[in-house]
Amino acid sequence: MKTTIALILLGYLIFISAANSTSWGESEVADPLLPGETCKVREPMSYGSYIYRWESKYDQVFWPLIDMEGIWHCEKSGFMALIGDFELNPEEALRIKTFLDTHPAAPVSRADKLVRLDALYALRDKNADYRNIVSRVLARQYQSMKDYETANQYRAEAFAAFEGILAQPDLDLAKRAQYLYLGVNYARQFGQMALSEDYERRLSIVMTDAQGTEAEYFIEYIRELLPDSQYITPDGPLDPELPETGPETGG
Repeated sequence: MKTTIALILLGYLIFISAANSTSWGESEVADPLLPGETCKVREPMSYGSYIYRWESKYDQVFWPLIDMEGIWHCEKSGFMALIGDFELNPEEALRIKTFLDTHPAAPVSRADKLVRLDALYALRDKNADYRNIVSRVLARQYQSMKDYETANQYRAEAFAAFEGILAQPDLDLAKRAQYLYLGVNYARQFGQMALSEDYERRLSIVMTDAQGTEAEYFIEYIRELLPDSQYITPDGPLDPELPETGPETGG
């Protein structure tokens, strides 16, 4: 009987692990700086919707971007970017080549790679939304290294851009809800509780407006996450400590 129970428990644990696992495969992509050269990279092979329940949901950035494998690196040219973001216009390519020529040392450590990634994105022609995503990815990466000070510096950088993004007249409801939700979280992270409450008030209006629209499914996801936000405390890691009887955090 004990053996049977042990086998059942083992099978259950294996099932749970597999149900929340991700995997990578080897691939090659063209080096955007060296014509004819390729870069060895990793691409997602398997994952599920559980990635949207992992703690990075509080920053609204998700696997594979939160994994170091999700940062592609070309060893020959030195170019780096988030997974799939390898299209450069001529001006970007020139700026990056000039930078790499004057900063030839290859990044070795994880921290080195993050610093290089940030430096290269500063030379890219990206819109405000994408730049915000990069800042939040860097915040989550540094948090996973327990460098909370640097993580929150990137969050502060992202936070400062929220209102400019929200002011865009063509911003769709799902994206508007996402930034308002982030405003709820980041305002609390920086001790601005009244501002957090204002973001939540604005978010509730968008939630109502989204009923019956294409954004409704995403809005429901945000609605499920929102109760966790009340447990966010200033500084340190963004992930709130939830009471045992509190809202379910997912993966």
